[in-house]
Amino acid sequence: MAPLAPPAAAVIPSMLQAKGRISAVSTAPDGQVQQVHGSFELHIDGDNGQLMLLTPLGSTVAVLAWSHDSALLKRASGAIEPFASARDMIERTLGTPLSPNMLRAWLYGSPIEGVAVDSIGPGHFSQLGWDVSYERGDDGRVKRLLISRTLPQPAQLRLALDEWQ
Repeated sequence: MAPLAPPAAAVIPSMLQAKGRISAVSTAPDGQVQQVHGSFELHIDGDNGQLMLLTPLGSTVAVLAWSHDSALLKRASGAIEPFASARDMIERTLGTPLSPNMLRAWLYGSPIEGVAVDSIGPGHFSQLGWDVSYERGDDGRVKRLLISRTLPQPAQLRLALDEWQ
């Protein structure tokens, strides 16, 4: 049996708006486990974006906002923390070093264009050291996304998408 061909990168819209539930679990080099669970609202428009993290009851925990040249984390306490990049901010907040471009492509069930990808099977691929699994709903949009890796430190991000706009 011939190996499966890697999935082709699709044309990914520059704008994405989604809401749903989030679970992120990661292990730091010192063995500390970081966990984030709740709801999220994600808005990406080109190089600009915002990820709002909410408790299961709907209170805002943090707002991550970025543009091509800045990244700011606003905590529920009102404290604002600048970051060198959106990827650094997402890693600090969720424990998963993912860029907005990675999230956008993978939420569409597509590999990042121009980056090597290995096919694992239908609804699964591996890229940049991450295993990406997704399930599509009847409308063809991704409804569940699981992103995980084991090296250099274990990390897992699960998203269940309730709304796409």
